[in-house]
Amino acid sequence: MPSIINEDIKVDVTMHEEQSGPTLVEDSTPEYLSWSLTTTYAKFWKSVTYCILVIFGAVFDGYALTVPGNLIAQAAFVKQFGTVIGPAGDLELNALHVSAWGALLTVGQIVGMGVGPFISDWMGRKVAMWGLAVALVVAAVLEIAAREWRVYAVAKLFAGIGTGMVQSGLTVYVAEVAPARIRGALLSSYSLFFGVGQIIGSVALNIIADQNQYRTVFYSEFAFLGLFLPALLFAPESPWWAIRRGKKDLAKQQMRRLYSNVPSYDVEKEYLVLEALIAGEDGATAASNWKQYAECFKGSNWRRTYISFLPLAFQQFLGIALFFGYATYFFALAGYPHPFLASLIQGLILLGFMFLSFFVIDKFGRRPLLLWGGVVMAICTLATGAIGFMDVLPGAALVALTCIWTASYAISAGPLGWTYIAETPTPQLRAKTTGMAAIGTCLFGLIFNYTVPIMLSAQQANWGPKIGLFFGGLTLLGLAVLYFLVPETKGRTYPQLDEMFQAKIPARKFGTYLCQGQSRGHAAVETA
Repeated sequence: MPSIINEDIKVDVTMHEEQSGPTLVEDSTPEYLSWSLTTTYAKFWKSVTYCILVIFGAVFDGYALTVPGNLIAQAAFVKQFGTVIGPAGDLELNALHVSAWGALLTVGQIVGMGVGPFISDWMGRKVAMWGLAVALVVAAVLEIAAREWRVYAVAKLFAGIGTGMVQSGLTVYVAEVAPARIRGALLSSYSLFFGVGQIIGSVALNIIADQNQYRTVFYSEFAFLGLFLPALLFAPESPWWAIRRGKKDLAKQQMRRLYSNVPSYDVEKEYLVLEALIAGEDGATAASNWKQYAECFKGSNWRRTYISFLPLAFQQFLGIALFFGYATYFFALAGYPHPFLASLIQGLILLGFMFLSFFVIDKFGRRPLLLWGGVVMAICTLATGAIGFMDVLPGAALVALTCIWTASYAISAGPLGWTYIAETPTPQLRAKTTGMAAIGTCLFGLIFNYTVPIMLSAQQANWGPKIGLFFGGLTLLGLAVLYFLVPETKGRTYPQLDEMFQAKIPARKFGTYLCQGQSRGHAAVETA
């Protein structure tokens, strides 16, 4: 398999067997892969629109995961679910009940991340979307109807299942439908919409802070589900799934809905390319649905599995618990004591730079942003840890470090974790690999969620901002791992990624490697 093609016109020919005999499918680089980013958005506006409609479900994810942790301080909520009388004679929530709610939410997420890919591969990406919508509706109804802590616990379980299916399912659909040139930006928009949900959740909680009514935040969940409804009703099924299930007519029909009127995109030819690619898949496809999980740990699939996992897990190494958990305290030191104002400022920085990432990920590439963003965050965490040894903490410096860290996170690891998790897996195992990588990250988060409060607590280790040194060391360790293991995938088609993984190309050489049928001119795709 040659790594360099000198002639611009040279192509690779793939034999595809059909009942009528062999068909030749050219593997030359299509013209649309050399379009600028703006031209790609304009020409592929239909598929872009469907991707955004689907990824909008991340708003609910951000909202649903923001509200519970803050709602437990709301007076009306405590009055409804409180069962313990505190030292001051006030009604309080039972700490065991609060722990049970958080645990069931996490358990539900793990269940959703495991079951969602199975449903997605068996019944289709759209059926999986309907499944997550049903789980979220059940959760909202139970949250509204709950009058005692056990019913609310069941609601958290369903909310976890729904958000787990959101996290493991929506990016799979976008990865299969989005044009290769702008796939990274559309996948990274998951983090953008997740951030929007967090901001809305914070605003909603601030609005009801002085009201004796907490159920308003649960009623508002139906509005998010209503905004997700167009995706459920109108988004086409993934052609990849249809071809793999032998639904030839359905696949072509969905491809026409997604890519009709796009110059140089020949549906018949593209269908044959996809069909030939899927026909050449190894035993992963032949294995039963559940046995495909084992295939994720074999050969080149194993490499793609851990690459999918690493950037998202890297988020836990970067100091999320420090800069998101201590932001309010840092702002108070700088003279901004209002918690809502602090969270709003940080949230707006997060959203602003995540919106910027939408434009730069496919221009500058995933790998440079991930590595250089990590370097900046390592500097911020180490500096914060050093400041922790001062007798008087400089609030302005801590706020500045928090803002710089947040901006760096929002333009690098934040969105790129979701980009890699969806576009790195082999196509036939994408749903399974994405689900397992998300579960692995969730379990990784459980470790930090348990240990970090102990490190920060004044009753335990009492590290405070000094924990920045701990996270700074972890960030540097993570950067070393990412440098050697995580490749550049910008602008690559899935057949090209398959070729490079099968050829065992080193991660550092992915960006410059020339695939079969790819000329030198196409190796450096225009990014204007």
